[in-house]
Amino acid sequence: MLLICMHIQRNEEENVLNQVCQAAVLAVKACILVLFGNKAQQEALKCIKAAIELDPDELGIRKGAWYCLAGRTLAEIRNNQSHHQMPSLEERKFLERSIEKDPFPIHYVYLADTYRQIAKMLLQQSFKNNKEEAEEMSKKARRMYEDAVNDENATIGSLVRSGAGLIKLSKQFRNVELAKVAFNKVLSIDPNHTAALIGMGNMLHWCMNDYKEALKYFEKASLFHPMGGNIIKASSLIFMKSMIDENYNPLEDCDKYLEKEMEMCVGLGREESAVYYHVVKAEYFLVKNKDLMEAARCWEKAISSFPSAKEIWEYQCLFAKDKRSKLSKMLVDEINLALQQRMDKSDVEYLRKILRLSNSSSENSSKPERK
Repeated sequence: MLLICMHIQRNEEENVLNQVCQAAVLAVKACILVLFGNKAQQEALKCIKAAIELDPDELGIRKGAWYCLAGRTLAEIRNNQSHHQMPSLEERKFLERSIEKDPFPIHYVYLADTYRQIAKMLLQQSFKNNKEEAEEMSKKARRMYEDAVNDENATIGSLVRSGAGLIKLSKQFRNVELAKVAFNKVLSIDPNHTAALIGMGNMLHWCMNDYKEALKYFEKASLFHPMGGNIIKASSLIFMKSMIDENYNPLEDCDKYLEKEMEMCVGLGREESAVYYHVVKAEYFLVKNKDLMEAARCWEKAISSFPSAKEIWEYQCLFAKDKRSKLSKMLVDEINLALQQRMDKSDVEYLRKILRLSNSSSENSSKPERK
């Protein structure tokens, strides 16, 4: 399809297509490019903006879908750069314009996602004046999610995103019951829908602390979509098992998921997500097995491959008594203690190497970005 669009674009130079048709070709091209990595999404943004410029409202029959695509693409680019970034005014305006032109459920959901992210970032900034604006954004987002779930024209995609949005809002604005309705609507149509199963699992985990029931949904999702390359799904399985069984050994699961993750991620620019499993193993060896050298080897595999990966520096401990502990600090502290003891020269040199790697990686990851 992309090759066809490029071929048609070449013919544009010969004035074969009028302005409105040229815009349509650019819009189709943008729809395809947005599915790929960051560079392709940057090109998709240029295409959809050019399409809107070529075919303004008063000339064409295009409505809200192009504005929605422009806003969605800006959101994808933002999320690729960082999950802790305020949505731009441009992103918000494009999505608001899509609602004005076509008030479809999915358009409301994408705008609600942006409002929810704005609220989250405002609260993180901790300015007094931000609280009221954050609450207003959260209320708007909740209303839009609720309207999308209750709309008779709601698609599976809008139901899943609405359910996820309703449980990601701040506690006081969540609507857990309606999120459950949204996920169940999807599962009544497709009992094996992976995103809906993961959504139900997340709801039971985040909102109800029902780890056993959540694990059932995550395990079912992994059965029907075992090669999905979904780091959230696999990490959730490991997390749930660690919460249910204090004697859980994650090493076998980590090796299994690591192999699947690499099979799916190689060539897609997402290989860094696989380092999560090395970090889990590092913590297990350090905390449970009291094996510093093996923990250091797992840690080295993670930080030498992707030193700024969020899976390393935003990792939540599973086995430490204090779940808020920073694994990087725990490991460095243990290495410094070990170096005060009598050790083989080769072990001393290796641990000092890990210290250098950790310090260097930590300095370069103060603002981690995803590729």
